[in-house]
Amino acid sequence: MTDTIAPPLRPKETDSAVFGTDIMGGSHEPMYGGVLSFMVSQRTKEIGIRLALGAAPHHIVRSLMIQFRRTIIVGLLFGVAGAAGVAQ
Repeated sequence: MTDTIAPPLRPKETDSAVFGTDIMGGSHEPMYGGVLSFMVSQRTKEIGIRLALGAAPHHIVRSLMIQFRRTIIVGLLFGVAGAAGVAQ
């Protein structure tokens, strides 16, 4: 009877690596969005003044992303490290 049961297609390590990567992507994306929206909300007056003085919206977005890149990079590094830890 045991001869007819096929072995698993993937080893456990592959399953946990895929699951860890899935968890990292799914759980951290909303957190990054929340942190970035909080940081932008703190600068609402500055953004309004720049728009009133004639700055193009894409220039404002670009300057904000340049200023927030350290936060984004640190968050991504922690996310990748967390996913690697879960995968092991």
